[in-house]
Amino acid sequence: MRRAVHFGAGSIGRGFIGERLHASGYEVVFADVNEDLINMINEEQGYELQLINHDLQSLYIDHVRALSTLGDKEKLLWELAHCDLITTSVWPNNLPKIAPLICEGLLLRQRLKKDSVQVLACENAIFASTMLKEEVLKLAKDDVEQIQQSAVFVNTAIARMVIDGEENGHKFVKIADDYELVIAENELLDRKEHPIEGGLYTSHLQKYIERKLFIVNSAHCIGGYFGWLYHKRYVRECFEDKAICNRVEKAMQEAADLIALKHGFAKEELEAFIDYTIRRYITPGVYDDITRVCRSPIRKIAANDRLVLPIVECARNGLANTALCEGLAAAYLYRNQGEAQAVEIQEYIETHGIREAVAHYSVLDENPALIDKVVAAYYHIKEEIKNETAVGL
Repeated sequence: MRRAVHFGAGSIGRGFIGERLHASGYEVVFADVNEDLINMINEEQGYELQLINHDLQSLYIDHVRALSTLGDKEKLLWELAHCDLITTSVWPNNLPKIAPLICEGLLLRQRLKKDSVQVLACENAIFASTMLKEEVLKLAKDDVEQIQQSAVFVNTAIARMVIDGEENGHKFVKIADDYELVIAENELLDRKEHPIEGGLYTSHLQKYIERKLFIVNSAHCIGGYFGWLYHKRYVRECFEDKAICNRVEKAMQEAADLIALKHGFAKEELEAFIDYTIRRYITPGVYDDITRVCRSPIRKIAANDRLVLPIVECARNGLANTALCEGLAAAYLYRNQGEAQAVEIQEYIETHGIREAVAHYSVLDENPALIDKVVAAYYHIKEEIKNETAVGL
């Protein structure tokens, strides 16, 4: 049986990538820092998934093991040196944390004269595998050539509804049938050998990455931030609220106009994609907590992420971006004392003002007209909800 090492045993790791690896015939070795998850997987010799589109029917994933990235280093290095595939789903900001292990594992692989391995970072980020490769090569120093001989880093775009669940101490993941796993065919060791079944293999990855980031991920967090302001608890409640949903849909349409212009998607195809995305967020029986969607706001309002990139590119191409600017403004109004990054942003705004905050976090200091637009939207939304029972305003 082929073996894959997967970094990240969270909901995406178990519910999406792990499930696809299992379906592709791999034994999966998870690497994680969460001792409870590691122990659960090893004790049960697998884990449970519940199928959202099939009345939460149970699907058991076996042929899996789990190792600690903290306490099982030598075992993990051995697995990295002998496995057939390496994948990740650890969140983009954690890629530098796993890079040292991957670097050591690949160098060991080279010393043992093992075949080159493919590394797929399956993250919500643009060209995450390239990001990981850069981190690994920085660590390799004089051994860069050995790393390049021992591995290729293959970029991906991913999308699937996965939700953590727990009942009587038993952890599981709820998953939807539909998913998107787009893999850069031109970056594979062999274009004819597809490492994961059910993937879409293409030489034009960027158009799928940007379609997902600008339409799906952007809508998800815009809905979440507006939902937080209006006391919604779950994502589905945001999209069931006509006022919020209309706002988000306008932002999605602005992003779709950009994607159509850049990548040649047909208007009808993008309209269907928007409809499908909204329907996915109101899937019966799915209750995805808003705080999960809104977490890590500093990353989401950054210049290279889902909210700012489409705003800047729409402006550059002479396209409307008003609704997208409102979505970014809503993110700057996110006040959650339980979220450290949200607290940091609000403290920065209180000290320096919203204009400086937008310039600082979203790096829009070279686009004063866009800063004006976001700041105006910020004050408009703030005034608009004064008469509502809004959070912390």
